[in-house]
Amino acid sequence: MYIDGEMKEVKNYIPMIGHGVTSIMVAHLAIKNNPEFDTQDMPSTCSRKIVTDLLKDSLQFKGLVITDAMNMGGVVNVDQCGLKAAQAGCDQLLMPVDEKKCYLTY
Repeated sequence: MYIDGEMKEVKNYIPMIGHGVTSIMVAHLAIKNNPEFDTQDMPSTCSRKIVTDLLKDSLQFKGLVITDAMNMGGVVNVDQCGLKAAQAGCDQLLMPVDEKKCYLTY
């Protein structure tokens, strides 16, 4: 699944962040045709542009960033998906396929 172009959904997060929401789950959506946040067919969960640049820096979210289940079809076939999600800025990996491998790699 993907979002094509403008990410209209982002505006819904602004008031939640402003009211102090403590955690946000990032979905495995790819972002296409967006000059600033195109994920190059990578799931948002594994994209530093989405997790860190947009969510943490632009929207100034300071809480816990949780991935959607890492055993889902949208991300399970991405090589080293757990490592990439952690490098993107995710704080907690939900249901990693190989928890030990994720831990040892990171």
